[in-house]
Amino acid sequence: MLDTFLKIGSTFDWITPTLAFVQDICNGPSVQIACPRDQGWSANQIKRMLTRVGIKVWGLMVADDRIIFTVRAAQARYALYWLERSGLQYQSSLEAAEARRVHADTPQPLPEEHRPRRSLDGLLDGIAGFVDAL
Repeated sequence: MLDTFLKIGSTFDWITPTLAFVQDICNGPSVQIACPRDQGWSANQIKRMLTRVGIKVWGLMVADDRIIFTVRAAQARYALYWLERSGLQYQSSLEAAEARRVHADTPQPLPEEHRPRRSLDGLLDGIAGFVDAL
């Protein structure tokens, strides 16, 4: 019943997304998680379960038959563990965030014009210039 009320109320709701945006800024890096609504869990039950184990949850809303909420990025893996342990299916933005971080941490090769010359190359160029001068 509460989920139905949240779903109907969210169509006219601009306050919840605004508050969630402010909370995103206040809580630092965050991860959004979406669970299908037809799994027998209400939005409030999921929030209580995660809060009970110490996970901060905010931005709770029901949209398109999904329960959507946000957790701190530092607690995201732990939240997903508890969702899995409870038998809940989910989608999260954690995988995309980790893929971006791994890609950013991977050193990218420099273009040829920006690569530093190795000292051996400079030495060989000096010898070649000396031989050409002879």
